[in-house]
Amino acid sequence: MFWAAWALFVTALYAVACVLASRRLPLEPPLWADAPPVSVIKPVRGLDPGAEANFRSFFRQRYPSAFELIFACESEDDPAVPLLRRLMEEHPEVPARLVLAPPRPNLTGKMANVAAAYRHARHPLLVISDSDMRVGPDFLHRLVSPLADDRVGLVGTLPVYIDADGLPAQALQVYAHLFSLCFGAVIADVQLPGKFAAGNQAMRRDLAEALGGFESLGRFITEDVQLSNAAREGGRRVVYAAMADVPVGRPNRREVVETLTRYLMGSRAMSLPLFAFTCLLNLGHWLTPAAGLALGRADLAALGLLPVATRMAVAWHMHRRWAGPCRPAGKVLAALALDGMFLEAAVRVLLGRPVSWRGVRYRVDRAGRVHREDAMVGGENAPV
Repeated sequence: MFWAAWALFVTALYAVACVLASRRLPLEPPLWADAPPVSVIKPVRGLDPGAEANFRSFFRQRYPSAFELIFACESEDDPAVPLLRRLMEEHPEVPARLVLAPPRPNLTGKMANVAAAYRHARHPLLVISDSDMRVGPDFLHRLVSPLADDRVGLVGTLPVYIDADGLPAQALQVYAHLFSLCFGAVIADVQLPGKFAAGNQAMRRDLAEALGGFESLGRFITEDVQLSNAAREGGRRVVYAAMADVPVGRPNRREVVETLTRYLMGSRAMSLPLFAFTCLLNLGHWLTPAAGLALGRADLAALGLLPVATRMAVAWHMHRRWAGPCRPAGKVLAALALDGMFLEAAVRVLLGRPVSWRGVRYRVDRAGRVHREDAMVGGENAPV
């Protein structure tokens, strides 16, 4: 029967992905002994959870040659500016600067920051790193090392969500560890259309030059996918080669739904089949139980709980292995909460609802371009 086969397929999918990810992680590529100098570009807007520790981790990098940090904010009024200036004073041994990047109508806020910082970058390797990343001292070296192979054009990272406070935050943590960490590890070296390199991207300068600068990424919500596609179109590979912590903090339910909506908007912009696959991957474990209830088949509904339980077990395993101890009961509740929030986010995308991110409300068109609606007060807590 189809629904029974579906339950067994989804169960096997999560179980096999967990085994493959466990064998693949941690991502530790051979280190590039004579890695060239690198410019690290960090677009910043507001203060993320654990902001000081996040920024400080980049000042403490052990890199075999020179590296520089270029922070870019919209204005001096950004609450991150005093913290960044203090950290630069505390670490005079690290070349670092703060660049102000006024809004530009043809760019997202992030890409306006990146484009402004890029004009000050001096080194042959580039890393674009989100402001909510917290990394170990050898992170930068590991991230750029695959670029020693000329066949590699872009290197990304896999996220480990930490310090999640409250049920919504823990639900977002489950999503990240299942979708980005577990399945991301499975495809770390696989070349796929639309492969993302979110969080941190390492590249040679020639990729940015081939794009004509980062302005060409314009208003796309999935700028990392655009970078990945540019690398692949140039005949080069996209790989994952490092892991980074992402402190989650205490976002409320609305903020987590907004974050999931943004993620789904990105997949919808890339292609409708990818959006459908993403939804099926994240909600398909409930199809057999629902079919069992609809058909009045208690045995089918009971069998349908197998993929649900397997998914929860994989989420618990990934968290325990990479983010620290956790109670199985807590992970069960978080997984159930995630399913409800993910369904709400998927409906929002289908209805074309606007989304807010870091104080800005916008819509995303079918091509994946962002259209700002209005400025909002305050900022979002959920990580990007």
